[in-house]
Amino acid sequence: MIHAIVISKVKDFGDWLPVFQGHASERLEAGCTGANVFRSVSDPNEVHIVFGWSTAEALNLFMTNPKVQQMMAAAGTIGAPAVTLVDEIGNYAS
Repeated sequence: MIHAIVISKVKDFGDWLPVFQGHASERLEAGCTGANVFRSVSDPNEVHIVFGWSTAEALNLFMTNPKVQQMMAAAGTIGAPAVTLVDEIGNYAS
């Protein structure tokens, strides 16, 4: 499994979130294992999402799917998101 940190600007977080939540089944079907959504403290319309994906290829197929791109645009995503792939090393408590 890989993780993807995705940063997007959206027109309005309140409009974007229900659309994102409504497409969970499509993400799961494509190989997503979960998503944690964060919002920037300094810009409430900047969204940070940490996804789990079965493979990098599954993520790439999902992100380049024209239907997904149309859904993102309809939800108010501005421009292309920044995507960084990472491997989890561990979860450490302070």
